[in-house]
Amino acid sequence: MRKPKRRFVRRVKAQRIEGIALSIPDEIKTPIHTEQPDSVAVLTCPLCGAVRYVNQAFLDFGNEAKRVAIEDVPLQYKEAAEAIVPLARHKPCNAIMHLKMLRG
Repeated sequence: MRKPKRRFVRRVKAQRIEGIALSIPDEIKTPIHTEQPDSVAVLTCPLCGAVRYVNQAFLDFGNEAKRVAIEDVPLQYKEAAEAIVPLARHKPCNAIMHLKMLRG
């Protein structure tokens, strides 16, 4: 029997940071399968081709979550942590989605 969520798994030993949880607020959630007037980017799954449209509030939320998460990172890893780009994951395929901006 196949275990779910086992694609692209690499076991890494790391310290657990307690108190960091990520949940998207209700005001940011929008219909994702059709392009809306405020959609600024499209996310595409490289495995199945699924398409998700996101607005600027979603992208800002990801950047804010990254900023909060790297506040307590040790100084020797701070530069590498700031270079990380937060990307969405397609949950059925467990793959990182490709980001393409719709407008300049």
